[in-house]
Amino acid sequence: MSKLLYHGGDTTLTLDKIKLPGLRCDCDFGQGFYLAEQKDTAEEWIRKRKSPVISVYEYDDDKSEQVQLQGVDWLKVVLGFRERMFNITFSKNVVVGAIANDDMTVSIPAFMIGGIGGIGDTRLIKSLEYCKSGNQYVFKNNLNGLRLVDSYELKGSNLDSAILRHKERRVSMHKDLLHLRKSAFEGEKFIEDYREDG
Repeated sequence: MSKLLYHGGDTTLTLDKIKLPGLRCDCDFGQGFYLAEQKDTAEEWIRKRKSPVISVYEYDDDKSEQVQLQGVDWLKVVLGFRERMFNITFSKNVVVGAIANDDMTVSIPAFMIGGIGGIGDTRLIKSLEYCKSGNQYVFKNNLNGLRLVDSYELKGSNLDSAILRHKERRVSMHKDLLHLRKSAFEGEKFIEDYREDG
């Protein structure tokens, strides 16, 4: 069974242009070639580029070649690479799991605070539901099963829509995280409540 995946950049990326494992080690799942499951997410990633281009790939969705990350396993991998807390290695070529990146700039720092001022792992993982960014597929060692099928430049009303979607997603994410935190301390007020009260 095949599915479409999306990558945002400055140019169409044919397979011969993709260099593995890649330079950055501090991404969600470490070095690799990252693709979004949702077109909207890939468009939002590159909304600030000078000449944004989306490359569209077809992938033979072979579960036997994938590591599927969920819940606490997902969290440990993200912390392992972003915060260098754990030494992570994968036995398979493709890693699949929720996107943490910029949509979680509120919840990950709140988790990292620890103690009374932070949130716990359950609330952090729950906050993924509000990101609505879908999964990312990361190719670690090779591009087997991946084919470029299309590309397009992100411009005009499509670019405007990507910018607006990203802004709305960030606002929604922040509000829902505050709701999650307050639900753990029913009836108590937080600093943002006092600021709103004037």
